[in-house]
Amino acid sequence: KIRLQLMKPATWIPLIWGVACGAAASGNYHAIWNLFGAAPTTDSWGVVGEDTLKAVGAMLLSGPILCGFTQTINDWYDRELDAINEPNRPIPSGAISEAEVYSQIAALLIGGLVLATRLDSWAANDWPVITLIASFGSLMAYIYSAPPLKLKAEGWLGTYALGSSYIALPWLCGHAMFSASTITPQEVVL
Repeated sequence: KIRLQLMKPATWIPLIWGVACGAAASGNYHAIWNLFGAAPTTDSWGVVGEDTLKAVGAMLLSGPILCGFTQTINDWYDRELDAINEPNRPIPSGAISEAEVYSQIAALLIGGLVLATRLDSWAANDWPVITLIASFGSLMAYIYSAPPLKLKAEGWLGTYALGSSYIALPWLCGHAMFSASTITPQEVVL
């Protein structure tokens, strides 16, 4: 329960939604309603089922795994401040040890990167775009929270890091899961 609390499940919702929006924007996601005439159409429950599983895989990567990594690492680097302002949180209260926090960070990061490579294979991407997205997001999460950069204390730089991690990267992950080759430079910049 403490490990899950550290990963802050309520923060996963926007990322999961971002994956769904990116999948829809790809033009190649076949949802259940596609069986009833919406474009792109299909009459195959198999295609709908596989696309649903692909979307769930991308949602798992973006939500619980990499967002969980982000939240855990952020709480670790905020532990001194939290000891004053929120002493009942898992790290400052001692409910989870330093070794357990490190193992959670490592497991989420490694698990996320392994899942990203598997999703790239499943999506048959020509280059590992989902793995690159996951790697960039993990780097942003680290430099957002950790010294010496600690971008969250740097105004606009922190806002960019947070926006790219929480909004853009899940969208791009969802899009890349269904059509990485159609991601445009404008989509990346926005």
